[in-house]
Amino acid sequence: MKHNGILLLEILFLFFLLCTISVSGQEVMFHYNAEHTGDFSPVAGTIGNTVSLNWKFKTDDVVRSSPVVANGIIYVGSDDHRVYALDATNGKQLWNFTTNGPVSSTPAVGNGSVYIGSTDLYAINSTTGRQIWNFTPDFPVDYSELAITNGIIYFQAGKTYALNASDGSLIWAFSPFDNLDRKSWFSPAVANGVVYSGFIDGNIYALNATTGSQIWNYSSNSCSCGVLIFSSPAITNDVVYIARYELGPDTKLYAINATTGLKIWDYPITYYSSPVVSDGIVYVVVDRENLHAINTTTGQLLWKFKAGLRISSPAVANGAVFFGSVDDSKIYAVNAKTGQQIWNYSTEDMVISNDWGVISSPAIADGVLFIGSSDKNVYALNISGGVPLIPETKTIPTSKYTTAIPEPTKAGILWLTVICAMIIALIIKQKKMNFK
Repeated sequence: MKHNGILLLEILFLFFLLCTISVSGQEVMFHYNAEHTGDFSPVAGTIGNTVSLNWKFKTDDVVRSSPVVANGIIYVGSDDHRVYALDATNGKQLWNFTTNGPVSSTPAVGNGSVYIGSTDLYAINSTTGRQIWNFTPDFPVDYSELAITNGIIYFQAGKTYALNASDGSLIWAFSPFDNLDRKSWFSPAVANGVVYSGFIDGNIYALNATTGSQIWNYSSNSCSCGVLIFSSPAITNDVVYIARYELGPDTKLYAINATTGLKIWDYPITYYSSPVVSDGIVYVVVDRENLHAINTTTGQLLWKFKAGLRISSPAVANGAVFFGSVDDSKIYAVNAKTGQQIWNYSTEDMVISNDWGVISSPAIADGVLFIGSSDKNVYALNISGGVPLIPETKTIPTSKYTTAIPEPTKAGILWLTVICAMIIALIIKQKKMNFK
């Protein structure tokens, strides 16, 4: 009987470990996923037609970083050189970590760690806020958004880098230039084993996510007179949507076949915001103050909405598109199908000396929108009240402020297999003992 009790405890321990590994395998980042679609619908909950303040948290400088939500915690950076972990329910600070420079990039969370770009790239324990490792690339990481999948973290800082997320070791680095002085401001995205990245030569590159070898590159064959690609691509249904900004005639939003690298269509813009895509519509800021909704199949305009000067990269969730504005320091919600304004929310007066307004991109979870502002605050806005925009949402029935669990990593699959085998072995052992 004593042996049966011990075996039962062993099985319960392994089951607990199995659950822990499943939760820690969650990965969340800029625009929600590694494809950077910006569609938060799976975790957004019900979206209503009203807005109210839940809480706000003040940092010591401008918040250009976009928040991420994972396991009930908000992770966000600030120009005060810190990364903050806040309770998503009440905004209470859980910990902060000081980096070696401003933190304008968005954290990525996975495998129990928070990854953040500043001058270096840092891995921080998501529970304690203690540093695990840091990596120093050729250039600062502060303008690159991160993508994490299958235990590898991707970012751009002069080159496109792939690091082992566990220990920060370099897996590969790619650059089309011999001269490392040719810095490029770009944020890679990952889909189906391919990394999509761009450089200051104006080309868009598809790289093998495991080896970094080039699969294809796309060039518009324009004059390439001062090309700067600032945006991150959004990838869905084997199409890459990317805003290519050039100091010349070829500033456009491109739809490119993700497998072949061939252009499907392009759309004229004059700004470098990262697009988002959902339900057959791609949303992009075209000229600093107008948000356009474009049919993903035809490349034709569906509607446009004019807001304050310099709009942040949007996010979409269950019937609404959300974004901030630099000019009027407001946060906007518009109907995703019609472009009609649902509401706007005014933040505190912006910091004139920095002139950033609300440049942070929103994150949405369980009917709450999280966003940063140049007034140094992180805002949590209740957006679930009033009349629901969609009666039945795509929300996964999970506990509050829990992110959706993506495809498991290879390491996660291996651990799950081992633990399941151990549980089965223990059950067989117990049956044999009972038989004796």
